[in-house]
Amino acid sequence: MHHLGRCALSAAHNARRCREDRRAGHHNCTTAEKQALGVKGNYTVTSDRSAIPSHTDTPLRAAVKEATKKVTGKPADLTIFTGYNDSAVAAGKTGNINCASYGPGSLEIAHRPNEFVPLKDIERVHAVFRELLLTQGWNA
Repeated sequence: MHHLGRCALSAAHNARRCREDRRAGHHNCTTAEKQALGVKGNYTVTSDRSAIPSHTDTPLRAAVKEATKKVTGKPADLTIFTGYNDSAVAAGKTGNINCASYGPGSLEIAHRPNEFVPLKDIERVHAVFRELLLTQGWNA
């Protein structure tokens, strides 16, 4: 997975997105309450972070793709990460579009009961990071 971007959205857009997110959260709680009778749900907005647009043509993304193909023999499976993580915070605070998240595991099982990361994923990521350091150093 990866997340690339910089915060370049207007305050009006951010406010609209925040309102939309709150409506979606309310809708999700209401839907869950209807499906699980007797259960009440609620949510709290704990942050008002701006959305970070993703950029697919950065030097870092190209380097990750190249290193992954060299290590695995297959094209990198880089997708847009719709959550929020440290690279999004760094991109937003610095305006650096050359930020990414790349790591082992599957979002399908992340942060759920019995979460795990296959050893082969950790080994793959280790090898890709090693390749990046050997070929890119601090240039990426």
